[in-house]
Amino acid sequence: MNTNPQEVVLKMLVNILGEPKRKSEKRQQYAFNCPACDLGRNKANLEINIGDAIYHCWSCEPESDFHKGSLYKFFKNHGSKDDLKIYKIFFGHSTHKELEVEHKVELPEGFISFEDIVPFYPPHNQANKYIRSRGVTDDIIKKYKIGLTTKGKFANRIIFPSYDKNGELNFFVARTWASLKPKYLNCDSPKTDVLFNEHLIDWEKDIYIVEGPFDSLFVENSVVVLGSELHHSVLEKIYNNCKANVIIGLDPDAKKKAEKIYHELNAGRLWGKIKMLSLPEGEDIASLKGNVSNYFKIIK
Repeated sequence: MNTNPQEVVLKMLVNILGEPKRKSEKRQQYAFNCPACDLGRNKANLEINIGDAIYHCWSCEPESDFHKGSLYKFFKNHGSKDDLKIYKIFFGHSTHKELEVEHKVELPEGFISFEDIVPFYPPHNQANKYIRSRGVTDDIIKKYKIGLTTKGKFANRIIFPSYDKNGELNFFVARTWASLKPKYLNCDSPKTDVLFNEHLIDWEKDIYIVEGPFDSLFVENSVVVLGSELHHSVLEKIYNNCKANVIIGLDPDAKKKAEKIYHELNAGRLWGKIKMLSLPEGEDIASLKGNVSNYFKIIK
């Protein structure tokens, strides 16, 4: 008998949902077609993290049993009595309590807007000189609510906040203006389903997919790739809502990532509407100040 808890849970999930369509064994995360909403589309929107003992379907409505919850809830509602019994045996009573706690994102300790800095205070002066050297204007600061902090975990970093479609803070990225490592730090909140600054997106206009928050300052209507890939829930949101073109403008060293996004989006209602930029080596959208009209790439 297999006594590895994670493997046993995965086997029970496969018995209920079929084989996963995507998986990350390192993160113990698996994506399945959702029995409630997939309807043969093969979208694999139901993600299950065995390590964290949670599931979330990115397409189901909140009232659906498959929307999100603990694995205990999942096996209780959709597994057999034996499934639930085995789950309890392996994970005890401390890991299957249903703690549906919303993680509230807050700006970091000591955050101050660049609109309110003290110009003669050396750290503020250094940060201000840095962003001005990158072409950031007063209007950009105001629009994107850019700030900084000199305290705590994110000390001596510029803060790029993100707000959801309702104007609620849902993420932030911190970028050093000095020589700290790593160059970028993300807030502690999960980034998987964050569409960075969704409140600024106009789905009627062209959408740009860009590498980082600095790039997003120089092309309007931009979606920031937070990490190694654009999460499929964000891709789905772009696919379902975009009514114009999608322009992929990643850094020159991210060619494979850009091509992957191209092939994921260039289908169905967006067929022929996905464009690619081929930027010069050593340049990005921010360094070009958004002047990218000469760098469109013909896709064959």
